[in-house]
Amino acid sequence: MFISLTATTYRTQIDRTTLRDTIMYVDSTDTTTVTESLHDTVPLLTPEELELLDEDSSIIKAIESDAITLKLNLSAQVLVPDILNSFSELPNVQWFEARYCSLDSIPEELSDFWHLQWLDLSYNNIHKIPKYFSENSYLRSINLSHNQLKQFSSIFATFDSLLLLAVPNNKISSFDTMKDSSFQLLRGFSIHDNELTSFPEIFSSMKQLRWFDVSSNKLKSLPKTLFNAERLTWLYAKKNQLQSLPDSMSKLYNVQQIDVAENKLKQLPNDITNLRRLSVFDCKLNSLQSLPTKIHNLKRLSLLNVAYNSLDSLPDSVGYLPRLSELYLQGNKIKKLPNSFSKLQNLFIVDLSQNQIDSLPYDFAKIKNLRLLKIDNNSISTLPDSIEYLDGLAEISLANNRFVSLPDSLPKWGGLKVLNANSNYLTTIPKYIGNLRSVLKLYFEANYIEEIPLSLFQCKQLRELNLSINKISFVPDSFHLLQKLEDLQLASNKITTLPPSIGMCKKLTSLSISKNLMTEIPTWIGGLKKLTSFKVKDNQITELPESICTIDSLVTLSLSGNYLTDLPKNFHKLRWLQTLELDNNQIKRLPDVITKLPSLKVLNLKGNPMSEKEKNRIRNLLPKVKVTQ
Repeated sequence: MFISLTATTYRTQIDRTTLRDTIMYVDSTDTTTVTESLHDTVPLLTPEELELLDEDSSIIKAIESDAITLKLNLSAQVLVPDILNSFSELPNVQWFEARYCSLDSIPEELSDFWHLQWLDLSYNNIHKIPKYFSENSYLRSINLSHNQLKQFSSIFATFDSLLLLAVPNNKISSFDTMKDSSFQLLRGFSIHDNELTSFPEIFSSMKQLRWFDVSSNKLKSLPKTLFNAERLTWLYAKKNQLQSLPDSMSKLYNVQQIDVAENKLKQLPNDITNLRRLSVFDCKLNSLQSLPTKIHNLKRLSLLNVAYNSLDSLPDSVGYLPRLSELYLQGNKIKKLPNSFSKLQNLFIVDLSQNQIDSLPYDFAKIKNLRLLKIDNNSISTLPDSIEYLDGLAEISLANNRFVSLPDSLPKWGGLKVLNANSNYLTTIPKYIGNLRSVLKLYFEANYIEEIPLSLFQCKQLRELNLSINKISFVPDSFHLLQKLEDLQLASNKITTLPPSIGMCKKLTSLSISKNLMTEIPTWIGGLKKLTSFKVKDNQITELPESICTIDSLVTLSLSGNYLTDLPKNFHKLRWLQTLELDNNQIKRLPDVITKLPSLKVLNLKGNPMSEKEKNRIRNLLPKVKVTQ
């Protein structure tokens, strides 16, 4: 039976009655419950990682027994010695958790917990490991993340049964001297987010190590003995200063995931292609100039992320990765894709944005399983005719290219959810846009579009529509057909009036009509009861309708660059309004209603004809509001 006990008192000693009343029973035969509980102790592991770490079930078996096992949770308590002493008399306390307790050191009273195996003292202020800590010789899991440790103590090496050790988010910059025979049973070791510039060669005896995370330090190289850990499955070393990876990493026969993103790598060792079980490789934000020519040997690779490097081409062998489903190549200098690219039959996601590509391979559509295609920020003007056969596409992004029209194949993408065509040279939205009956988001910002086709209103699932920065002067009165619309962006056009049908979009939360030719805000605006952001800056508005005061949900209201002199008398009813932009209007005196806005945090009044006396009065009236004048 596995028992969880949580302290319910504060600053007082817990008596036996309280103790008995706070015990919660959990069926120890429920493996899911046990695994989730273990995950709470070492929150740095996903349930899948923990399951693989415990492949022989030794961790779970350690807490499954006929005897009663107690989990003692005193998190967020003030731990005075009397409280700990009262629990030390309990038999078989194996699990102790005291997070967020402002502990400066590991309590000496823990030495009395003879059966303690699982210890979580994360989120405290512990700065040193005391010698008496070694008396807890049965410890299997130690979590000291988010403390103030500066030195990795040799005391950790005295725990012969230790399986999991987590000391991330401290200030560790050095190690005590360790024995070569240390940590023989260790399976998981996390020391990320510290201040290490080098790492000692302590991995010779770590034959059981499955999971190692040394991310977010200052390492220039990885310890050589690490690559003797033949059972290592996950290696995380992102956000360091690694300049190279050794050829010896080919010894990691069982490694499945490697993350070396955000380092200074210029090339990968050729032998990395011998890692036949590798399924996830993340090397983004480095300085790679090429990929290994034998990359096709990574037969199990499913995710490859080499975004934001210096690649100008891909080896032809990249097309022979049979399990590749996610490929991230954005932010490189690639000009052309290899002819083999269309052989990636299982590719599900591909990001080619921010390269120098001017066309896609003619047989690109052979990648029939493709769901997400991003080709933003290239020099592409047309798509191959065969693209119409990608009928499984759910999202395509064509932004910042040279398209003058959308591909004719668009109507055949019936399952398309997102279309991004921002920043191109489009002059029209094709009438067949209405065939996209499942589309949720349409983006046409920064084009040369002059009118909104009526067929667009057949996209009845539409949630977001962005038509900003175009040449639209007339808005059709058909928005009542878009009952699911939540975000409408019409800024920077030539619009003089809005149709009443927009007021029937009851789910609308964001509306922008800034930088148009509006002279008034229609009274129906008050019907948009879910509107949280309304931007109407840089128009020719002289007054606000009283109905705007009924939009109780408003959080942001931007009225900059108009001709307002006053606000409606019921303006104070906007009780959730936090940001109010009134700069560059004609307000001489702050309307008194503004002082009655209970949630106001930011007020911009810059560029109004206010006297210094009035500005001083405003500062005194609104001492808790950030006022810009």
